[in-house]
Amino acid sequence: MKIVLVFIMSLQENNGQNYATDELLCKTVDLPLGLGSIIAYSRQDPLIKRECEFVNRIYIDTLSSDVIADDILSQAPDLVGFSIHWTQEKEKSVWEIIKNKNSDIKIVLGGPGVPYDVESCRGMLNVHGQIDALLMGEGEIAFRQLLKFYLKKESISNIPNAVLRERGKIFVNNVRVPLNDLSELPSPYLSGDVVLYDNAEGLLNVETSRGCGFHCAYCTYRGREKVRFFNIERFKQEIAFFKSKGFKGRLFITDPILNFNKEWARRVLKVMEGLDFRIHINMRPELIDNEIIELCAKMPKLELKVGIQSINPVALKNINRPMNIAKCREILLNLVRNKIYTGIDLIIGLPGDNYETLKNTFDWAVYCRVQHIGLNELMVPPNSDLKGMCERFEIKCNSNNIELSNYSFSEKDMAKASHFYVGFQFFFFHYRHIFYMLVFKCRYKPSEIVEKFIAEAKKKGEIPPDRLWDLSDINPSDQTVFCFFKSLLNDRQSVEYFFRVYKEKQKRLKDDENRVRSERIV
Repeated sequence: MKIVLVFIMSLQENNGQNYATDELLCKTVDLPLGLGSIIAYSRQDPLIKRECEFVNRIYIDTLSSDVIADDILSQAPDLVGFSIHWTQEKEKSVWEIIKNKNSDIKIVLGGPGVPYDVESCRGMLNVHGQIDALLMGEGEIAFRQLLKFYLKKESISNIPNAVLRERGKIFVNNVRVPLNDLSELPSPYLSGDVVLYDNAEGLLNVETSRGCGFHCAYCTYRGREKVRFFNIERFKQEIAFFKSKGFKGRLFITDPILNFNKEWARRVLKVMEGLDFRIHINMRPELIDNEIIELCAKMPKLELKVGIQSINPVALKNINRPMNIAKCREILLNLVRNKIYTGIDLIIGLPGDNYETLKNTFDWAVYCRVQHIGLNELMVPPNSDLKGMCERFEIKCNSNNIELSNYSFSEKDMAKASHFYVGFQFFFFHYRHIFYMLVFKCRYKPSEIVEKFIAEAKKKGEIPPDRLWDLSDINPSDQTVFCFFKSLLNDRQSVEYFFRVYKEKQKRLKDDENRVRSERIV
């Protein structure tokens, strides 16, 4: 039996920003971690190891569906497995082409885009007649049992966490079987089921735990699976393997909250002490203690991300995310004092928030002096608790599950918020030094700086009046920037000074861009 496992990666984030090309997964490995894990687990079964051949494929969504489908079909597969997210138009067009050309090929879907309840899965199979099976949640056990069923060595009733079509009928298995002992999972990197390219400089995902103890309404984890931990020796071996392969990219620890268990977080951080590649970790800020800060300080290329989302207590209550904001600020300032690269994530459009409370949260985040602030539009994933709260909070979404408005955040204010995002992004990401000078030396309010810049850009017609969906092509002119400084500052000398600093930084950015482009050509 020949199986092609497919991941189609987008070159753009939901807000229209392009992912950095040096962080593309396909530059590092031939398959994502999740798909690799189901292969490694399945191949422990002697029957599957003997009877099944696996082919790994990562595609970029800029490729046409026909090109992707033809490449998959060239492998003469018996089964094609797709890892899908909440937007799956590309995958759908590919599997339709495959089924139209060879209806005998099984189409199996897994990943966060698969509904987590059986009735929604049943409905999805009824709508999409080309799909043969849906695997809900963690897919290792279900996929292995499914393969054994297709090899006629397993009963259909023994496939947990699955809804499948067989002989024109839909079979539902309500039995949920979580993988409680993660030591049963081999590392797909160490087993060779995922190929890590030599001297790779892209993105590399690794997990040390699964599950989450919190219940945030917008998140698909939402405490559904209890927190479980891999063997620390496995993680040590993976790190040693990455180093032996000359990995030079960005290591992304996929644990939703690394420090949910503080002792586990300390053990993991000690393994990564002194590593020479970039490391991304998510932590809950109020659970960060002094020992964790000391360990983080020993990781020179650490990127620590904390989710604040909002400082508005009404919004936090609505999304079931209670936080001690004062304690969070104290910890964030301590991280910055210890020279730990720290980022804050905020969400635009939470029910209970509005444009003014968004600005308050933004100002609060800037005053924490962190190195990165991420403003993210609210998505309402199908498997989240928030999806079931849409009527209660009057949430409206587009076809990509991105919120359009809610009871407290109107569509008009969402448009204003998208403009605010553009102004913030322009200054904070490219000219943060100037932005911080205006805030901390000239004492301007962060949101006031952004709004004055937006006003000047609108006067020049560089920001359209409606909501922005693609935020990647906004390039303010020098005249707009000069007029912005003029509207903000009181004297000509200050205007000329800041504009000169801006032009010097702009030249450095262009020089860096040209250098990177020339290196790629070589």
